[in-house]
Amino acid sequence: MGKTEKVVIDTNVIISSLLKKEGITRLALSLIKQKKGLEILIPKELYEEIEKHRFEIARRAKISTKILSFFIATILKDIKKIDVRNSYIKKALKYVKDEKDAPFVAVCLKTGAKFILTFNRKDFEVSKLEKIGIKVMLPVEFLDYMGIDIGEIRTEFKKKGGVMRLLSRVSLLFKRK
Repeated sequence: MGKTEKVVIDTNVIISSLLKKEGITRLALSLIKQKKGLEILIPKELYEEIEKHRFEIARRAKISTKILSFFIATILKDIKKIDVRNSYIKKALKYVKDEKDAPFVAVCLKTGAKFILTFNRKDFEVSKLEKIGIKVMLPVEFLDYMGIDIGEIRTEFKKKGGVMRLLSRVSLLFKRK
């Protein structure tokens, strides 16, 4: 990965990182955000969807909406919101099984992003996307692609007791790669 890579993040990854403050998904997303040479993108609609469901997310995360708003701002900081128009959505529909996932492919088509990080691969036409150079991956698979040893991260995660303590070691993990 010598040049800047563009990565699209699915709603389910963002919401998962919001639901568990000490979860491995939040850690993975934090590591991805801190990696130099990456531009992280989301469809503009994703932010609107999260805002629409903020009360439910806060309830499930067992936090106040005020704290959730802080987490949303922190997680989405430095993530570029892309407005995709109908023409990109129409093109994207042939690459998804569920039309609600079309905006993620549309962002790739519009920006040249080569990765979609999601927990729902089944909703994408993975083989069709691979033919046009787009990989659909789990966040931890992407960490592996970037050369970050997920086994080491899991071990440290368990030793340190969660995300917040382990994030203090993130720069050391990147320096060794």
